[in-house]
Amino acid sequence: MLSKAKSRYLSGKKILITTIVLLCTSTLVFANYNGSVNTNQSELIFSQKDGYDFITFEKNYFTEEVGAPQLPVKILEYVIPIDMNVKDIIINSSEQVQIDGTYFVYPAQPPHLTDGSEPPPFVEPNSDIYGSSNPYPDKLLEVIADGFTTRLGAVA
Repeated sequence: MLSKAKSRYLSGKKILITTIVLLCTSTLVFANYNGSVNTNQSELIFSQKDGYDFITFEKNYFTEEVGAPQLPVKILEYVIPIDMNVKDIIINSSEQVQIDGTYFVYPAQPPHLTDGSEPPPFVEPNSDIYGSSNPYPDKLLEVIADGFTTRLGAVA
């Protein structure tokens, strides 16, 4: 028969082992993300700027290729385990909805300093992109950051 002290020690060891197993399982579970991202037409804000159509979301993040259509983008951020890296992103399905109307979207401009200096000259729309029948941008998503904040891994 085990003494009470040894029994408590073994019981404590079982709890510790169970906790370690649960932590390892949690790391494996959270290393994969499955979810969905939805954008509704009602989230888009349409306005005019210098004779162009200007389209935004509530948060002002845009495509940045100078001369290409400046389109709103969603930036999503996820915390990942510190010892994990983004290997790939798989899109299982996507649906595109055409918005009725004809739009001449404002072209993305080079960044300019906010120190009072003159902004760079206006860049006209890139005719190769604006004249193409291919959708722009040509990719649904891109990893724009993969790094660490404090002791947590982060990906955007």
